[in-house]
Amino acid sequence: MKFMINNSPSMAQAQTIKQLKELNKEKGLHFFSRDTMKFFNSHIQRNDPYNGCVFVTSESNGYYGQRLYTVRAMHSNGAVSTISEFQQYTTREEAHKAAKFLASKY
Repeated sequence: MKFMINNSPSMAQAQTIKQLKELNKEKGLHFFSRDTMKFFNSHIQRNDPYNGCVFVTSESNGYYGQRLYTVRAMHSNGAVSTISEFQQYTTREEAHKAAKFLASKY
C-alpha cells in the first residue's frame, strides 16, 4: 500500500485507521497487534485519523481501572509517537478536541 506524505515530511498521511494499522504492520512494527492491544488494554478511535496521522487511544489499568485517553501520531515510517502526555485526558471528548488541534500542527 502506498501512503502519501502531508506537509510534514516525516508524518504518515492515511485516510483511515485501517491504513495506519497496515503501514505499521508493513514496517514490521506491532503497535496495533492484537497482543499489544490486549497487553495494554488499549482501544483505538474508529473514525478517520485527523490530518492523516493523528489519532486517539485509550487504555485502562487493571480490571476496574479508569479508561484514560492519549493523543498519538504516526510517522511515515510506521512508528507511533505520543504527542500528548500519556493518558492525559479523562474523557473521550477532551482527547478528540486536543487531537483535532494537535493535528493542525502537522
